[in-house]
Amino acid sequence: MDDLSRGRALHKAGRMAEAKACYRNVLAREPDNAAALHLLGLAEFLDDRFPEAIDLIERAVARDGARANYWRDLAAVRDAAGDRMGALASVRQSVRLDARDAEAWALLGALALGNDAGADSLAESEAALTLALAIAPDHEQANENLAVVLTKTARWTAAEELLRKQLAAWPRSPSVWHNFAYYLREQSRFDEGLAAIRRSLALRPGWRESVLLLASLCEENGQSDEAVAIYRQAIATNPDDAEAHFSLGCALLNQGAYAEGWREYEWRWSRDETRAHRPRFDMPPWDGSPLEGRTILLHAEQGAGDTFQFARFIPLVKARGSGRIILECNRDWHAVLRSVAAIDQLIGKGEARPPFDAHCVLLSLPLTFGTTLDVLPAPVRYLRADPARVAAWGERLAGLPRPRVGLCWQGNPRFKADRRRSPPLSVLAPLVGASRASFVSIHKGAGEAQIPASGIADRLTVLPGIEDFADTAAIIDNLDLVVTSDTSIAHLAGALGKTTWTMLSFAPDWRWHQKREDSPWYPSMRLFRQREPGNWAEVVARVARALEETFAGDLRGPLSPA
Repeated sequence: MDDLSRGRALHKAGRMAEAKACYRNVLAREPDNAAALHLLGLAEFLDDRFPEAIDLIERAVARDGARANYWRDLAAVRDAAGDRMGALASVRQSVRLDARDAEAWALLGALALGNDAGADSLAESEAALTLALAIAPDHEQANENLAVVLTKTARWTAAEELLRKQLAAWPRSPSVWHNFAYYLREQSRFDEGLAAIRRSLALRPGWRESVLLLASLCEENGQSDEAVAIYRQAIATNPDDAEAHFSLGCALLNQGAYAEGWREYEWRWSRDETRAHRPRFDMPPWDGSPLEGRTILLHAEQGAGDTFQFARFIPLVKARGSGRIILECNRDWHAVLRSVAAIDQLIGKGEARPPFDAHCVLLSLPLTFGTTLDVLPAPVRYLRADPARVAAWGERLAGLPRPRVGLCWQGNPRFKADRRRSPPLSVLAPLVGASRASFVSIHKGAGEAQIPASGIADRLTVLPGIEDFADTAAIIDNLDLVVTSDTSIAHLAGALGKTTWTMLSFAPDWRWHQKREDSPWYPSMRLFRQREPGNWAEVVARVARALEETFAGDLRGPLSPA
């Protein structure tokens, strides 16, 4: 038996050190032997020596690039080493060379599923997994990942049917129970989800992914103390687990434990999905020391609502030595943020930056200032609409009787939890249909398509010509009340000091805290929470009663919500 054959036999027997010696004997005589390079690379991979494995398999591919399995294995090693894009490129080449390799299609499906490119990645994942299952119908990983794709694309019936088939076929698979728990969480079926994830952990104790999902389900089910304890235990097991630290931060902020919460929240930059977006500069972030006339760059990292919410901290930066402040954010938000007098210059994302001496991410300012609930800056109004726009929109709204109520129901659909936070407009029909108030849509973009079939199109004033948030702010200034779901409009209206009623899901974002009916961030805001997961009708009924109580003397008829 030659060295290569002997190495393969030892490899299969799990005797890696001896197998490696055989492969190295071959390479000592034939440095370009592709088979030996490939097999030694796999052996190094099994010993978690990823750089060595990648180098060896890349050399094998360079010698014999027509072998699909070399490319497939290179993809697996690159993925294990954290090179997701390199892994995708490799496995795509593998399936081009051999379209009948179920393992390669399954790997492509898994990699595309984990790729952070939205709908395109999910479509590629589904196509690859479907091809894998056409070749090997009982391929467990492909089946499992297809259920995740169906869940992520909101095909609920198909997802549950597939998951239940998998539970029948593989009842002792921890990953199937994990995926079922994830599906149940997305359906806001938290009690069932908790039972499922505990089954997963019973089959695979300590599995990190299921531990974190258990904590998340506990928090969303109102068991925040349990969630915090689980996150702390996960961190004790792995002190560098960025996802556990970040999730702990969110849970603590939700509880109002700001001092520790802000510190843990900083771990967001070490998470896989955000690491690449971390701003990188030669100088360290601003530590809060006096600016003494220096220039500081503040930059927005998240959405419009987050930027409006945390703009309250900018005057505090100005107070630290009267430095010059540049704010970098989406250009569409500039017209609103110009009302913050502390900002000296606004620049758009991607534009050339003028010279600056210090920098800080906007959502890191609370940590820099040591913000707690007791010292949270919460002025009634810290953003202002442009007076000329307020007057112009006031003329257009002059014919609408008071009280005028602005409605916003749909958040950004690209936000992963938008389905749970955004009620369909039709749910608001009992409020709008029974009230004699004037209702104005303050929507732009997502959600407008629901209006014709909502049943309230004839009662809802839709204003054409809303170009940006500055227009929305001016319209809000002409209203008596804003009723909104958890969207950027809630933060804009609250920052403008407008009376705002925000409708929240059963397990909303940490910014709204637990159980409170008011917001420490916005003195003019009232919170209407779901009392049971998914039940928007009951929330709307309470909003309707509150509307009647608030404006009873101003309404032209009785309000009797269904």
